[in-house]
Amino acid sequence: DCVGFAWDEETSFTLPYKDPRTPWREQLMDLRRRIIKKVCGGPHPKNLQNGAFDAAWLLAKENITLNNFIYDTSWMHHALDPVDDHDLAYMQ
Repeated sequence: DCVGFAWDEETSFTLPYKDPRTPWREQLMDLRRRIIKKVCGGPHPKNLQNGAFDAAWLLAKENITLNNFIYDTSWMHHALDPVDDHDLAYMQ
């Protein structure tokens, strides 16, 4: 699992949520959670892919609320062509 953020089409970063190959120290997990919570709770508009799932997962697993969630690219893509493929790889 990971959480990724982008400010524009050329700038992004991804935080691994956990890596089963590496026993992460709890303080690193706490740092990740604080960063994710700060970005998700901030006032800037958020555009997500399958955002309803992301918002529900963040709230259920980490008690992180997604503030100012405006667009969901998955649902917008469905509106453009309901019978087409809608996975993220296709939409790139």
